[in-house]
Amino acid sequence: MEKINLLYDCDPGIDDAFTILMLRDPKFNVIGISTEGGNVPIEATTRNAILLKYIANLNEEIPVIQGVSLPLVVKEKCASEVHGETGIGPKNYGFTRVKIENEEYNKKAINVDENGKVFKSGILCMYEQIMGCKGKVTVLATARLTNLALLFTTFPDVEEKIERITIMGGSLSKGNVTSSAEFNIYTDPHAAEIVFRLGTRLEIDLVPLGCTHLLHYNEKRLNLIKSRLGETTFSKILIETKKFCLKAMKELSKFDQNKEVESTEFNELFLPHMHDPCSCYYLLHPEMFQTKRLVVHVECNSETTRGAIIWDNLERNGMKKNVLVATSVNVEQFWEKYISLLKIVNKDTPVNKN
Repeated sequence: MEKINLLYDCDPGIDDAFTILMLRDPKFNVIGISTEGGNVPIEATTRNAILLKYIANLNEEIPVIQGVSLPLVVKEKCASEVHGETGIGPKNYGFTRVKIENEEYNKKAINVDENGKVFKSGILCMYEQIMGCKGKVTVLATARLTNLALLFTTFPDVEEKIERITIMGGSLSKGNVTSSAEFNIYTDPHAAEIVFRLGTRLEIDLVPLGCTHLLHYNEKRLNLIKSRLGETTFSKILIETKKFCLKAMKELSKFDQNKEVESTEFNELFLPHMHDPCSCYYLLHPEMFQTKRLVVHVECNSETTRGAIIWDNLERNGMKKNVLVATSVNVEQFWEKYISLLKIVNKDTPVNKN
């Protein structure tokens, strides 16, 4: 089986956390997990990445790299109202109840010292990991795209080592931060525009809200997961975390109710979606998605429409189609694959041995 050499760039974040569990798929050869600020500030996303690497029982030698803390131009925006104060729920609840017993896992990111000070550029570390890999590297990006924008502008030669870049973000219609913008693109539109421009030279996939909104969980799905995993510690903390997100989204849906908006359209925004796992699944089973190649750019200048995806299915004004966009996914097949990967984690996670 041909392995996918994977660098995972993320901002854990509950749905990033669920994605790290999916990295146990035998198709992946994970060469690094890089973090940036986003769902919560970067110190928390880095801590969460280390914790989730331990829970997933990924190879302890996989480096966690702390990347960029702030967007290129715009002010930082986080989403703790969705992901909790820690980024993966409340303290001492769900994933945050886990204590790392293995000292090798307890080490900080490879570019952060014992006092929490960054002593080496995370962008340089990402570059070294990619260039040191024997084969070409796939990048999965489920955060804002600041790290990648700086990586490719600082080290242009890294392009020769890239197999593809798969991105969770954006929307071809309605956003989840503003009426037109999705969180990852909205929080650093300038970085996103830089990365999308690479699509004339590199393979770039975009898994936007219209696709990820097809995947969400409810009590029925949680009961199915519980029945498949059994009454283990891992199962309990997983379900707790998912229930926290389900509750948080329900509470958010009570804010700014607009009676002029159809209830189905409004409520769709406040379901606990599997945004990031959807993009990971795309790498594993692209045949389960419908796609179309488009011209894709990002609105950076207007505050009203900042972060909106500007797309076209024609190559007007000499603009080449630069992004392959996922438009739908086989929902039932996703859940079967996702649960099968949870079962792999459940079988050997150190969490169940405590």
